[in-house]
Amino acid sequence: MKPTSNRLSRGKVAIILVIAAAVVFGTYIGYLGFANQSFPVEEKPFANYAAMASPPQFNGTEISFQVRWLNSDYVPVLAQISSNVTDTANSVACGTGLKNASAGEVIDMPFGLSSATITAVGVQLFIDVQPVVHGSSDFTIVYNIGSISASPGNVTPTSYACQESESVM
Repeated sequence: MKPTSNRLSRGKVAIILVIAAAVVFGTYIGYLGFANQSFPVEEKPFANYAAMASPPQFNGTEISFQVRWLNSDYVPVLAQISSNVTDTANSVACGTGLKNASAGEVIDMPFGLSSATITAVGVQLFIDVQPVVHGSSDFTIVYNIGSISASPGNVTPTSYACQESESVM
């Protein structure tokens, strides 16, 4: 009879390490989703809550939106731009700092791009909307601008700057 060894083979050790790495990586991805304040899954029509006060401005390094808020029963709490085509037009989720918004109020939402570009493609503005009276849950509204070409010059100045928000929610 051949003696058996209780040692793990190199192949088994490699498999265990791969599984452990996959678990750690999955946990890290889950943490990033939580830490980056994912937007609510429920989506409602943009036009029911907001309108563009003017066309978005884009100068190659910044995209700025002037959003006219339409419904004072709700408030925009987070905003983010994203592109399904290029990482250049992806931003962090930015807190608006608003506790309420009047109907007709114009809200500046400027976003810096990660690198300069002449054209931004597949761009969407995501806004996390929260009811002023906390009886229902947050939802997301989305404004699609598709493709936008840069116009030289400065974007209209605003007192608001997109900053990653930890305190909203």
